[in-house]
Amino acid sequence: MSAKQQQADLADHYARRCKEIFGKDAIVEDERIEIETLCAIAIELVKNSAPSVVREAGRIVEIRSYKNRMK
Repeated sequence: MSAKQQQADLADHYARRCKEIFGKDAIVEDERIEIETLCAIAIELVKNSAPSVVREAGRIVEIRSYKNRMK
């Protein structure tokens, strides 16, 4: 498996997990820890990325959110 494919698979996995976790009425301890870990990884990625990459990611998230609200 290529690094790009592994990266895409990991992103898809966490996107599904976040939807599963936040779709519930209550979050159990293991899920809270998983979300904290994901947030810590995201923070490290932001700290180590070029500002233009962070801006682009923010724009993508904003557009995706807007698109989902329009459905």
